[in-house]
Amino acid sequence: MRQFLKAKRTKDPAALKTFTNTVLGETWELLGETLEPDLLFARRERYPAPAPAPVVCITAAVDVQDNRLELLAVGWSRGETAYCLDTVTFWGDPEAAEVWEQADQWLGQRFRHESGAELPISSVCVDSGFATKSVYQFVQPRQLRRVFAIKGRAGEGLGVTSKPSRKTLGLESSGFVDLFTIGVDTAKGLIYSRLRMDEPGPGYIHFPHADRFTEEFMAQVCAEKRVVSYHLGRPKRVWKKTRDRNEGLDLLVYNLAALYLLNPVWDALEENLKPKDAKAETAAAVVRDQQIKNWVQRWRDN
Repeated sequence: MRQFLKAKRTKDPAALKTFTNTVLGETWELLGETLEPDLLFARRERYPAPAPAPVVCITAAVDVQDNRLELLAVGWSRGETAYCLDTVTFWGDPEAAEVWEQADQWLGQRFRHESGAELPISSVCVDSGFATKSVYQFVQPRQLRRVFAIKGRAGEGLGVTSKPSRKTLGLESSGFVDLFTIGVDTAKGLIYSRLRMDEPGPGYIHFPHADRFTEEFMAQVCAEKRVVSYHLGRPKRVWKKTRDRNEGLDLLVYNLAALYLLNPVWDALEENLKPKDAKAETAAAVVRDQQIKNWVQRWRDN
């Protein structure tokens, strides 16, 4: 007991770790910032439409595993408020073309907005940490559609996104891919702070009351914790997995990166979804028609 109290009074986790390992003969596990998946599962909502009214743009993310692709689409509103919309798994070898064809079709879908509009997916991040060559081949012809290849990098102080580096596809192709580095520790910190919010507001993350957003998905979102470790006596905050599968968290991180790479102009997006006055639209159409007629007449006269 005296040894335990002495180690505890130092307020140094390393001292408490030594006591636990050497005196008690037990495994040491650092306490850290965690989330409860049950609470996230219980707060799911019923959306009035596939894309609720506040949503003005949609991003998506692709997490590549050795036998499948995991995808998640997220709608965004001003203040980086997130509305998870849909998630899907495509099983298959990521080195094969078939599974990427399924992903491409899914990413090409449109979501019906509460206003009646059809919103496309405007930005996509695809993780290139596994099956890198296949990821590059998928991304390269789609870069103009804002489909980005990304690679995560751990470490404090990094931005969510960085300037890209250019990667060539290989000797068989002259194409290239812009690879963006994602500061995963920074992004996870933002995601976790927002998941802890008790009330909806700017930054809040909404989940739909849908079959695909299961208890397992929520457990994946909460699959890591941030702990303090010590290197050469200096404290350092790092993220540790608490379970094997953490795709849900990674997909939220990649969607946040996709939003930052999209860099939306919120005023313009909100204006596009506002109900239009029918009379004003008709009057504007008449003016446009008259302008076209005047231009055609001047062209004929000349």
